Amino acid sequence: MEEYMKKKLLCLPVEVYKREFDAKVFLGVKAIERGYQVVIGHHKDPVLLKTPVGFYLYKDHGRGSVRLVNKWYQDDCVVAALDEEGLIRKSDNLYKQSRINEETISRLEVVFAWGEDQKSLLERSGVEKNIVVSGNPRFDLLYLLNKASHQHDGCGDSGKEFGRKKVLVNTRFGSINSAIGDQYVENMRRCGELETEEDVKEWENFARNERIVFDEFIKLIDILGEEEELDVIIRPHPEELKDTYEKVAGKYPNIAVDFDSSLVEHLAWCDVLIHDGCTTAIEGKAMGKEVLGLRPPSVDYDYGTLANQFSINFETPRALVDYLKQPEQGGGRGEGLDLASSKIANFNSGDSFKKILDTIDGYEIPAVTLVDSKSCRSRKEFSHKAALALYKWFPVKSVFKSEFLGLDKFIDLRKTYDKYDRAYPRITLHEIYASIEKACRLSGDTHLLNRIDVEVLSHKSFRLSINP
Repeated sequence: MEEYMKKKLLCLPVEVYKREFDAKVFLGVKAIERGYQVVIGHHKDPVLLKTPVGFYLYKDHGRGSVRLVNKWYQDDCVVAALDEEGLIRKSDNLYKQSRINEETISRLEVVFAWGEDQKSLLERSGVEKNIVVSGNPRFDLLYLLNKASHQHDGCGDSGKEFGRKKVLVNTRFGSINSAIGDQYVENMRRCGELETEEDVKEWENFARNERIVFDEFIKLIDILGEEEELDVIIRPHPEELKDTYEKVAGKYPNIAVDFDSSLVEHLAWCDVLIHDGCTTAIEGKAMGKEVLGLRPPSVDYDYGTLANQFSINFETPRALVDYLKQPEQGGGRGEGLDLASSKIANFNSGDSFKKILDTIDGYEIPAVTLVDSKSCRSRKEFSHKAALALYKWFPVKSVFKSEFLGLDKFIDLRKTYDKYDRAYPRITLHEIYASIEKACRLSGDTHLLNRIDVEVLSHKSFRLSINP
């Protein structure tokens, strides 16, 4: 019994729930098969400051990661990173400045890369750490879903008729349709993306072009709404202001805005994916979906060029919809397979989890007592909740604008937590078990379902292990 109560710890922080959660659960299930206990949670959850020594696989290696990575390093943890945004980049220059931080890299034992392309960029940027080309577990899931022809209608609440063409519109305009307004640019400055005049000019050009594409997507939504034979779900990026889309979609009964379902659920639901410059295009191709792109000819930047090589691209919304209304075009993942395999190591193999876990197995990690909610209680989290409760209850909100009393910090705190909640909402035990079941069924590990133990650590974190 004492041996069962101690296991090596693998910690998998998550930034964006819709993008990463199912893949991290999948990786976690594979890890507990190897004898690990696995903690999964939002990367800003104070719980992750209380978890014990182990292997911590972080979601990037940028400037904003220094504090957490340093903390785990100083606690004698083995720290690694797989950049969730390492595939599609604004530019190599901005990527180097914002996502390859010298201090963060210095604390890492290993850096996992999407493919040879990212590995080459890391090496050219001076990263001398052990770089393992692993791919990303997100594509393990998609590979298995496609292989099993796993189709279901379980996402969104559109109430549309069965058999109608289902269209998923994926947006990514957090830079100019930001839920946090001007704070978006301030965050960029804090992350080191806007340090020089050249950086600012590059950003201004990017934002100008983003506005052009965004405006065309709004026009596209209006045109799609007029096509009653189509069922449409708009999938905004977590950083976006969803009200923008709800105002447009509200005019049409065949359009819904779904801010909650996971990417895996969305891709399983749709027949056609519409995007511009999104990793989702490659993920859609991995699922065998028809992928269409929209980018006006006036756009003069190359952001997302890689992703657009996986779609049939159009310059106007009308041309795209006219094509969409034609008889079934068919999807298929064969087109662009060589390109995808060169950029994503596991695109055609679904074995990223194995490469990652084989690497982790090579490190000496001590067995520790199973993490539980009592050992992870956070005074910081409690004080923040108390502060937010006070703000919500206090009848005169204007008082909190006072810099003299320091109460303006309450507003900043509320905005910060609102941002975190958009990226990673509170999760339920039902959602955790649903994701576990999905992972087990896809990988043929249903025999584990009755043996997996889940310990909820907070509203945003939990621990997985296998009962004897």
